[in-house]
Amino acid sequence: LVEELRRISDGISLRTVEGLVRASEAVDFRLYMICAILGVLGLALILTGSRAALAVTGMGLTTFLAVAALSPRVSAARVVRFGLVIATGALVAVAFMGELVIERLEAVSHNFSDRLDVFRTVARAIAERPILGTGGGSFENIFQIFRPVSLGAGTLTYDHAHNTYLEFSLEYGVPALLAVLFMMLLALAVFARGSAQRRRND
Repeated sequence: LVEELRRISDGISLRTVEGLVRASEAVDFRLYMICAILGVLGLALILTGSRAALAVTGMGLTTFLAVAALSPRVSAARVVRFGLVIATGALVAVAFMGELVIERLEAVSHNFSDRLDVFRTVARAIAERPILGTGGGSFENIFQIFRPVSLGAGTLTYDHAHNTYLEFSLEYGVPALLAVLFMMLLALAVFARGSAQRRRND
């Protein structure tokens, strides 16, 4: 989408009527398809009702805009305008189709308390085998051993920790998690450097 918008506005001032006309003439089927795809993805995301998915998507878009501001090819004003368009579209979509999200946000305090108990329980299990872990795919069985009565022992089944990093640490060990995080940080460093230095495909 960004590359397509760059192509359309290349060498054109969008502050004049003539510039807006020229930009509108440059719009083709490709841009409409990109907008339609992003629209479908956005609505699907909202209809899942997943609070974490919405939060992480918001963080991702915010990070994208922040990094875009580092690019020598993008002005800060353009980043702000692009961010406002995204935020407006998200608010409109939630207003018309976000009943499920709003209901789940209202219940967040109760669920958050339960998840904190899950996190504490997983942390205790990790402390038992912090180096090698308990083995891939073993979370459900191991959690049963450590689960307190407050988390419905014997009645509910927890097959995930609701936290990828804790679950990974339990199954594969803390050193394995640190190795994965280190690789992620290396990738982020490459991305940050590229966004600030590259002039093509930044």
